[in-house]
Amino acid sequence: MSGSATTTDETVVGTSCEVVCPRNERMVNSSCNGIGCCQISLPVLRKNLVIEVEQFNPGITNCSYGFVVENGAYIFTESDLLDFNTTANISMRLEWSVGKGNNCSTAKRFLCGVNTQCHDSGDEYFCTCLQGYEGKPTLYGSRGCQDVDECKNSPCVPEAKCWNEVPGFRCECPSGALEMVEKRAMDAIKKELTKLRVEHFRKNGGILLKQQLSSLQGCTAYPSIYSTQELKVATNNYSINNILGSGGNSTVYKGILVDGLKVAVKKSQAVGQIHIEQFINEIVILSQINHRNVVKLLGCCLEA
Repeated sequence: MSGSATTTDETVVGTSCEVVCPRNERMVNSSCNGIGCCQISLPVLRKNLVIEVEQFNPGITNCSYGFVVENGAYIFTESDLLDFNTTANISMRLEWSVGKGNNCSTAKRFLCGVNTQCHDSGDEYFCTCLQGYEGKPTLYGSRGCQDVDECKNSPCVPEAKCWNEVPGFRCECPSGALEMVEKRAMDAIKKELTKLRVEHFRKNGGILLKQQLSSLQGCTAYPSIYSTQELKVATNNYSINNILGSGGNSTVYKGILVDGLKVAVKKSQAVGQIHIEQFINEIVILSQINHRNVVKLLGCCLEA
């Protein structure tokens, strides 16, 4: 069985779908996917509509139905195939516009009501309520476009009080609630940053570093793990004035830690698994060297 809808305005536009009703297959309620029921979208801005239903083979019933319905207003059930007449009212929404020869330059003067806006549609027009208003845009007074009280739907957070405005609304936190909301936001940000640092630590070889250091025999002093913020402060946000040298895939900066210790910070510019493994191997090797002519490794940062 197939159904089709054809619009016959200046141009003819047709759309169709097919539906089957197999006796040995269970139909899924609320699913209009071609088993017992199919649906199609209708083109907009059309005045005439012809609906046709054609049956190829006798099915469960000799009755077939095709109808226009508002999107989401009809929910298919298997029982509809046997007794569709018992279905309650099905809503259909039509959008209309004023006939040919009129446009918004005329309508704005007297045809569209207050709190409305006019839309040209070819050689026609239609009126709608402004955002924050609802009602009938071609009428005046209490039947026209009236302000919507958004506060009835509780759009604010529980701690806030809602004030309806014309149009729109605003949320106002009582004394002390703003600080509570801000604290919740800060806690959420801190939690997300912590999660991000842990993820960077894993991606940058932190687990590999722990495994290799723990396998070293007689190694008691592990390198310290510094945060990104600590190294930014130490190097004055990696200022070009602090550059000691560069080469390969890294740049070396001079820095001063918060305890006053002068250090050299080597920042890698390369990314990728191969470079990460090389970086971890370098840390492991340097952590085992203790010689007066070799710069001692204090630690590393795996957050960035």
